[in-house]
Amino acid sequence: MNYRDALHDAMTMLAEDKRVVFLGQGVKYPGTFMSTTLQRVPDAQRIELPVMEEAQLGMSIGMALSGLIPVSVYPRWNFFLLAANPWPCGSRSSGFMARRLSGAPCR
Repeated sequence: MNYRDALHDAMTMLAEDKRVVFLGQGVKYPGTFMSTTLQRVPDAQRIELPVMEEAQLGMSIGMALSGLIPVSVYPRWNFFLLAANPWPCGSRSSGFMARRLSGAPCR
């Protein structure tokens, strides 16, 4: 089994749980390597998004808090770094998280 086949099988296995939702760029329409691994995943479990890394992470967090299991696909890892921009300053416990992680308060 090669890497692509293993990913394909893993995505199919994840999709068996109806709480799992795949979201990101290239999850519903062809164009990225990941889109080829989701071919057996029902369309109802895939949400195609434009390039908006921060909003995508926010959506994923909200979905997880509501009981869903988001699989957030970022086709390029370097764009995933942008998704971390609002965290931890955007959370309810931002003061606590900021002190714990960096020692500096969020403004």
